[in-house]
Amino acid sequence: MVLIMVTSMFPLEKLMEVMKKFNEIQQKFPLPSSIKLKKVGLRWVRGGLKGVAIYDVEKEGISEALSFVYRYELEFAGIEGYSNEIETLLTAEELPPM
Repeated sequence: MVLIMVTSMFPLEKLMEVMKKFNEIQQKFPLPSSIKLKKVGLRWVRGGLKGVAIYDVEKEGISEALSFVYRYELEFAGIEGYSNEIETLLTAEELPPM
């Protein structure tokens, strides 16, 4: 398994706009069956909110999954102050032996 972690930040005053866009995107881009959304969390940070979403993907589906996540995140680009970072991570089981 490969994990995709999306970290997003946005100003507090944009929370309702982000939530509205999130709901729209859920309808527009249903999650492919090869991608599992594991966790979503929000926390307060200086200047607004920080959100983290973690997706679980089979190695064979990483290209499709990254394409999906990039298209998904591009939908937020029009929200002033919204930024994100997309990272791929290995699970602990996939790390080389020490």
